[in-house]
Amino acid sequence: MLATRKEKSDWGCGVKFIVNGDRYSSSTSAHTNLVIHACKPNVQIPYSALDAAGLTESNFGRHVVPNSDLRVVAHEDDRWYEVCRTCGKDINPSGGLHLDDESNICPSPDGKEPWRYEHVLGGVVVELGSKYYLSGIDHNEPWRLRAYFLCQLPHGVSSIGDAYDALKPQRVKDAEAEGIEVRRQGDVFLIRVMEKDWNLQLRYGRDMLAKDHRLWGGTHRASRALMTDGRMFVSGKLTHERRQHRAVFFKGAWYEAVKNTALASWNAVGYVD
Repeated sequence: MLATRKEKSDWGCGVKFIVNGDRYSSSTSAHTNLVIHACKPNVQIPYSALDAAGLTESNFGRHVVPNSDLRVVAHEDDRWYEVCRTCGKDINPSGGLHLDDESNICPSPDGKEPWRYEHVLGGVVVELGSKYYLSGIDHNEPWRLRAYFLCQLPHGVSSIGDAYDALKPQRVKDAEAEGIEVRRQGDVFLIRVMEKDWNLQLRYGRDMLAKDHRLWGGTHRASRALMTDGRMFVSGKLTHERRQHRAVFFKGAWYEAVKNTALASWNAVGYVD
């Protein structure tokens, strides 16, 4: 199933078609691109993630299609990112540099422009049964690691911006309002510890220091971590076991790790471009 049309009315926001964003092969990708251009206006959401979230219904037990009661609340246009034609890294064409390490863009072997464009799905907010969901791509990551996600939001929203803002815990919003540095790795926000000369190892004791610690039993690993008063602090390096996110290095500083407010999240089964 490549696309689903809403009969008699639209899916919301004027959207007539929901196109399956899953990709399993080059031929599937080509067919989907034809559908995208032929069936408009549309939004693209991987059906495998919708199915995992329980937002679909069966069609004769063979195909998965969006639930007919699902409603598109908000959506944004797809994006195209400039990446190095040779190595695939995100780039700044005007500056002639790779964005992640500020090295020079690789020379093109065929004399063409040394960059190409990669397609990324635009964000979509849908509602079903008074529950709101955000479908999107993690724009915090370079192209090679940019991961698709579908998550249930903690409350209703009316725009893509509001959806991303709803995923921020109040501690993160407070820190941003105070001008404190906030970083992120996937669903984990990292708030810089600002107390003057605060050495966590001395304050809480070395016996509470964990090395190579898996945060909350999940897929994020910190080379050093401290848990106290129900709070998680990390230092050294933060990595992701599935390599869906690039490593974060803290250079001797400590950060409080705080999970986002999503009530649940799911991944797509197929490749999503």
